[in-house]
Amino acid sequence: MSDLRGFTALTSQYPIDRLAPFLDMYFRRMTDIIGNHGRAIDKFMGDSIFALFTDDQTQSNRSELALLSCAIDMQVAMNAINEYGYTLGLPSIYTGIGRNVGDVVTCTLGSGIYLEQTVLGDPVNLVARLAGFALRGQVLMSEAVYEAGKDSIIAGSSINVMIKGRKQSVQVRELQGLTWPMQMAIPVRENGKGPRVEVILPITCHPIEDQRVRQQAIKADIIDLSYGGMRILTPQRHDPLDEIKIVIPFGMGPNNTNGDVYAKVLTCANEEDGSYCFSTEFSYLEEFTRRSIRSLVDHLA
Repeated sequence: MSDLRGFTALTSQYPIDRLAPFLDMYFRRMTDIIGNHGRAIDKFMGDSIFALFTDDQTQSNRSELALLSCAIDMQVAMNAINEYGYTLGLPSIYTGIGRNVGDVVTCTLGSGIYLEQTVLGDPVNLVARLAGFALRGQVLMSEAVYEAGKDSIIAGSSINVMIKGRKQSVQVRELQGLTWPMQMAIPVRENGKGPRVEVILPITCHPIEDQRVRQQAIKADIIDLSYGGMRILTPQRHDPLDEIKIVIPFGMGPNNTNGDVYAKVLTCANEEDGSYCFSTEFSYLEEFTRRSIRSLVDHLA
């Protein structure tokens, strides 16, 4: 499953006559890539794509590696897709991808008015969560996918994440590349580029659950800032891959409005005074806020 990062927020910032051709281009390119890898697209869901294997395609670790090579090709294609977006006056847009393997049930749901064939099962729920957790430009895979082809997979360290509806945490790895069937690598996005500066900026954080921003406001401080993320000191713990909304109340937006930033938690560590320090990567921020952050970082660097 793939999911465009921050695209929903873009719909309130840019006219539909720019977004519609971009989304059409995105779906056409991704459909071609998935089809060329022998996959079947189950459905489009907003800006998400859900693609499937049949079980005769998943009998060996080579099939699992082909699944991952498809994900890498999808991320590589985002370069050309964004070049088209620039001609429409759109900012860079990224996709997060989740990969999982398991037994599912094929069924037909609906009535005489509308019928849809789909699949159900716990692996479907998990892959949807992985796609939601993935940072922009990232591919996350379950431990089952990694174990099936680990001799040819270049991956990050295993991390444990909590999945809604499960009592136990789930092991997840970030795909970085493959050594078979050919040498392949996930493109490095711009998030890590640029200087980092030490700052003390008061903010409020709002946890996001099931794509809904909670009203609960947590007071915190930015202590380190870069073009693509920040480190935050807060009294409340956040787990890796949690999504949060950060409100910077110092008039970064037009007419001195707050600067709203959406980010994902990368790491979280306990401090000696009982607070927590967590690092984040931006998943979406408005263009004016993005420019303001870059200007502030450049000024302090």
